[in-house]
Amino acid sequence: MTTILNALFDEGSIFRYAEYGGGTLTALARLDGHPVGVIAADPEQGATMSAEGALAVTRLVDLRETFHLPIVSLTDQAGMTIGSAAARAATIRHGARAITAVYHATVPQTELILRRVFGVGGAGIINRHRASRSWSWPSGEWGSLPSKGGVEAAFRA
Repeated sequence: MTTILNALFDEGSIFRYAEYGGGTLTALARLDGHPVGVIAADPEQGATMSAEGALAVTRLVDLRETFHLPIVSLTDQAGMTIGSAAARAATIRHGARAITAVYHATVPQTELILRRVFGVGGAGIINRHRASRSWSWPSGEWGSLPSKGGVEAAFRA
């Protein structure tokens, strides 16, 4: 993810906003000289939204709202972190707060889908109803559920 950030944003302008986000990276950066807030899912860290990642997103969105900084989302989000440890960490509660912050944000939002975005975790990164622009690499995939998981869920029911 660092390579992509360095290619997209002004040289030397990337400042990691929260170091505790796990698979969710939050940063402040400059894009053609303009300050922006950045949310990115780091595939090397699992690319799912954890409780810590949701807290990082919420803090960054609140900061951007305060200072009217646009949101740039680099999306490779496989969804929310699941499992008993995620349940104990209140991932769904923190994720719902992050989604609320993103959907209430009034600043401009734009997205670049790097690889895949599925489910609730993807909704916590950008408000697609308010996004100024959305782009995708040709290999980008998105939806409410990956097709393989959807087929498995349908045949279990």
